[in-house]
Amino acid sequence: MGAWGVGILENDESLDWIGEEYSSAGVEAVRDALQDAVDTSAHDHLDIDAGTAARVAAEVVAASFDAAGAELDNEALETLKEHAEQVAEYDDLPALALIAV
Repeated sequence: MGAWGVGILENDESLDWIGEEYSSAGVEAVRDALQDAVDTSAHDHLDIDAGTAARVAAEVVAASFDAAGAELDNEALETLKEHAEQVAEYDDLPALALIAV
């Protein structure tokens, strides 16, 4: 049975993105996910997989800059902060995350 919920790590798509793209590519996966959302024109729709990736990537950025949502437990924060040092090196990511969201 799959996972589904409203929390950032409560669905299969989010968990898959964290476990595959983010775990292997780190900050590049974060930037790509956010940029895909930003590059979607107002006349297009954002695919659910791309939207989910952007949502999780934005939360990774927030966690990396110590601004994660209060509802996240320690395990979720640890997962999101896997590449926090690398992500925090890029000062442009918080603004990109805000635009993407």
